[in-house]
Amino acid sequence: MKERTFFTVDFLYRPTEYELELSVLYVIKNLKTGATAPLLHNIVGSAVKTNFFEIGHITYLLIDNGSLKEISFDGDMVYTITDTGVTNINYFYKSIPYSVREKLLDAVDEVNKRVKFESEIKADILPISERVFMAKCEINENGEKLLDLALNVGSREMAKKCAAYFKENYEEIYQKILEIMCSKLE
Repeated sequence: MKERTFFTVDFLYRPTEYELELSVLYVIKNLKTGATAPLLHNIVGSAVKTNFFEIGHITYLLIDNGSLKEISFDGDMVYTITDTGVTNINYFYKSIPYSVREKLLDAVDEVNKRVKFESEIKADILPISERVFMAKCEINENGEKLLDLALNVGSREMAKKCAAYFKENYEEIYQKILEIMCSKLE
């Protein structure tokens, strides 16, 4: 008996211009970070069939009709939703097909999780002098600083390695510090 082979085809929905406008508003409304053009393209492009230039065209249409504003933030141009845009998306969001809305929300959630992680776990290098560097590491949770650690480690390369190691192993480092500190208190 011959075995049947099945395969799946990923299908990307081709939205109308109106649905694409709503999708862009929906994404920007739900993002917890600045909505740059590349970020919008990545998120919207993961859910529907579109391209970078089409997203650019849509954002400028939305700026023209007063639903979006473009502002400079940390050296990047980002899009923010206006009150008009919020009103529009709150009223018309169901015009975006449900499966597309879910894909958009999944992609936005991934970005929001990454942004939250990056704001809670920080590890930077700071120069102390021309040849001496420090690894400055933090763990924050719900706006409260749990750990603030500054290590004078010498070279820039060592500071980079310490910062990278901290980002990858922050939970273990925090637990070890607590373990050491608390064991001496008993």
